[in-house]
Amino acid sequence: LEPMRRWLRSFSQCSVDERQLLLDEMQSGSVDLQTWMCQVLEVSVKGLVDPEVVRTLADSGQFAELSLRSKAADEVSAVLGTPCVDLSLVIQLVAQRHDAALRALNRGPDLHSFNVEYKVLKAVNTDLPEVNTSLHMAQIQD
Repeated sequence: LEPMRRWLRSFSQCSVDERQLLLDEMQSGSVDLQTWMCQVLEVSVKGLVDPEVVRTLADSGQFAELSLRSKAADEVSAVLGTPCVDLSLVIQLVAQRHDAALRALNRGPDLHSFNVEYKVLKAVNTDLPEVNTSLHMAQIQD
């Protein structure tokens, strides 16, 4: 992502005339900046949104790292139309942990198991705001 950051910083420091010249060249077809940036960032973006990496981070509870990846991918996607991080796996994880926490409460109650599951939900809620856990948290707290 650094090549894109450097380019965006330098572009923002250009004068209005320099920006317009670059944009005019892009529109005339002599410079296709978006294609060039997509090619330069292709490997980085693939690594950023790799489903296996997302799965590994989710399984290991590294939700803050997932949030950073998601935000970075969203920013790049807004400019270049590249893929975003698919958080559906984390949403499934939240649903599973929610169900496990409720089962732990209903069978005894098993406070140790409940606390383990609740901590995961709380970590997602705190570290990964891109995934809405408010309904799950509210149901458990009732």
